[in-house]
Amino acid sequence: MLNKNDIKLDCGLTYRPLILDHKVICDDYLNDLLLNIKLNSTDKLKNNYTLHQLLRCKEYGYVFASDENDIMMMQGIEHFGKGVYRLESRIYIFPNYRSFIWKAVDNYNIIDHYCAKYHNEIKFLFKSREGQNPAGLIQCKKIRPDFFNQDWILHNNILELKYKNNFQWIYYKNNNYKKKDEEYIEQLKYVPTSI
Repeated sequence: MLNKNDIKLDCGLTYRPLILDHKVICDDYLNDLLLNIKLNSTDKLKNNYTLHQLLRCKEYGYVFASDENDIMMMQGIEHFGKGVYRLESRIYIFPNYRSFIWKAVDNYNIIDHYCAKYHNEIKFLFKSREGQNPAGLIQCKKIRPDFFNQDWILHNNILELKYKNNFQWIYYKNNNYKKKDEEYIEQLKYVPTSI
């Protein structure tokens, strides 16, 4: 049954937001999903999928085809402050829809939705991935060259992103030409706190 917040994506799938403006709008179902991941997932990043972690996202939701109980993936857009946003934050692909080589089951249509909705707020946009190399990010350009065009830059070094030992590659786009890329990138880096 369709929900009033559901968005029909160009690829034919449906996106259902569960968190909007850092607030849960669909709590019972979200709690069930998170409990299922906690109890049944063997993913090393399963601790990323707690309510506390997901509320960092400005918006977070899931994608399904025709059966809303057959969820393909979940993802969000995370606001890092001062106009900096991360796409595909806390992405979780349900096991039945995973593949050896990364492919976006929604053809990045959720990213289209986020970029259109938050266009006036986004000054610096990025995607990040763990890995020994940035191959996962390079794959994005193959899937959607119209979106990940020449305006997107693959950062030449892995970053310790926001948290200690959280090393990730980033692919970014600066929409604010008054501020240099490196100024935004510095804002993303983990900064140790002194006691």
